[in-house]
Order: sequence, then C-alpha cells, then structure tokens
Amino acid sequence: MDPDLSRLLRHLPPRVAGYVGSLGPDLVELALDIGRPPVARFAAGFRVLDPMPIVKEEILFVVGSVGAFERDDRAGVEGTLHRLSLVRDRYGDPVGVTVRLGRHLTGVAEPLRRVLLDTGESVLLIGRPGSGKTTLLRDCTRILSEALGTAVVVVDSHNEIGGDGVVPHPAIGMARRLQVPGPSAPAPATQYDIMLIAVRNHFPEVVVVDEITTRREADAARTIARRGVRLLATAHGEGLGDIVHNPELAGLVGQPSSDGGRPRRLEPPIIGCAVEVRRDRTLAVHRDAAQAVDAVLAGAPASPDEIVPVPAAAEQRPAPRPPKVRTHDDIPESDPWGWSEDSA
Repeated sequence: MDPDLSRLLRHLPPRVAGYVGSLGPDLVELALDIGRPPVARFAAGFRVLDPMPIVKEEILFVVGSVGAFERDDRAGVEGTLHRLSLVRDRYGDPVGVTVRLGRHLTGVAEPLRRVLLDTGESVLLIGRPGSGKTTLLRDCTRILSEALGTAVVVVDSHNEIGGDGVVPHPAIGMARRLQVPGPSAPAPATQYDIMLIAVRNHFPEVVVVDEITTRREADAARTIARRGVRLLATAHGEGLGDIVHNPELAGLVGQPSSDGGRPRRLEPPIIGCAVEVRRDRTLAVHRDAAQAVDAVLAGAPASPDEIVPVPAAAEQRPAPRPPKVRTHDDIPESDPWGWSEDSA
C-alpha cells in the first residue's frame, strides 16, 4: 500500500479505513457526517461505503487522532498530502469531517515540460475545483526544480502543495517551501504577504502559488512578475474566459477594460501561457496568453494551440513483468515450459 495512504488510514474510523485501501487511485474525497452513511467521491461519481450511518464517536475518533485543527478547521497528516476539514454545528461541535486525498502523481505534467523549461514564461493553470489543478501544479514544480533547484519557491497556504509537516513532501523535488501561518499562529499572515516575502527575502526565479482567488493576491502576482520573477499558479474557472471576466483576477491577464467601448487590455498579461485543465482529463494549452485574451475580449473563441491528454502517472502504471529466461537448453524455445520469469 502507498505509505502516504497507510498514514491516513490510522486517523479514520476502522470500518471506513477498511474500505479505503481498495477504492483505487480515482478516490478524491471522503464525506463523513453524523447520521449519514460514509460516502466516497471519485473523479467521476460517488459511492456509499456502508449503509450504517456515521456516529458521533467516529467523528470524535478522527478529531482525537489527528489532534489540533487550525481555527479554519483544517488539519493535515504529517508527511503526506492528505487534508482533513471539520464540519461544525451552530454550537461549534464537530459533526462531520471531509477527508481530501492528496496524490503524488509523477509525470502528469510531462506534456508541459517544454513550456516550463524552454519558454521562460509564467504559467497559469485554470480549472474547476477537483479538476486536478493542484496535482498538476505539484508535478510542474518538480519539473522546474530539476532544472532550477532551490530557485523554485512554493508559497503553501494550506500545505496543499508540499504536504503537512516541517519537511516538504518529495513530490515537489528540490523546491523550497514557505508555509503561510494560519489564523492560530502567533503571527498569522496571508498568502498575499508570503508571496511578497518570498521575492524580497529568498531570491527565487520561480514562485509557485496554488489558488489565486483575491484581487490582493493577483496584485502580488503582478508585483512578482514585474520584478522579473516567473509565476506558476492556479486559479478557479472552466477556461481562460472566466479569468478575463473575473474582476478579482483580471490583473493576471492585462486588466481588461471597456472604457465605454470595445473591451481591451490595459497592459500585457503577466502570464505568458494559460493551461485549461478540462473535465475530460485533457490540457488545453494557450501558448500566447495575450493573443488568447484578446480573442476572448473580441467575443471570439480562444482556440488553444494544442489539446493534450493528461498521461497516466508513474504510480498508476502497472509494474513491468520480470524478463523471461530459459529453464533448460534441451527444451525447445516454442515450449512454454522452457521459460520462466527471472526473479533476480
């Protein structure tokens, strides 16, 4: 079993843990709510794991096993990419847990290797929640760190990129990681603050950020880009048009403005390449973000330069069969008894 998954299972109610190990790599999330049966969500669809409803003692087992949750009701599992979030009732008592499985999938970003290493452009990954943006971002970070080493700095707001704990998960390669202090920390900070600190104090060539959602974070991204530092980030949306028409994020794509007439860009986008992470597990790559944004503003479809499938990760591929060797020279090669698998 994946060691990351085995660490998570220790924190789940035993009857739920008994199901999870056999649910396969498409498992995305577990929903555990008092009075309802446990439910597993997959990349497509869901499944009720057990008709027996979750009871209060099982939720308290998870809370007691995980230990401290932040004031935003999030917690992680040490050394893994998994995350847990509490559901509370109106009195503040825990009544449910959402378990989000974080996966280390090596190789899913290989179609973007040339964009990442050859162009020197900032890249924005766009997709709906649950589309696999963070998993893709993590593997992009690994690829960049192979070339740039510690000059790649991750700003990790909820430990979703580099995992829980002091030591970052090996999924991000040699990249360094700055954690964003949560609301329970002695000196809490925002993702916006740490993005600027990353540039001021640690001299990166690339800053990696998951989920730019606010105008302040978009402004911080512009500040980073205007200082000559590349940005690798994600944002929510079905496609590039959602970013262009989102007033909070419009700063990433050139501050579109109508000025009472035809919409136009006020400045060049800070991103050179936009990648849409689509529902059918394909990547729509816009290599010239400025041209694509102008097409959207003109009311025309922004046709991607290429659409490529997300490849199966190394962890998802079946193990290669061992080579066959002859068992005895006197047995004809056409006889299956003359061959066996080499276990050496």
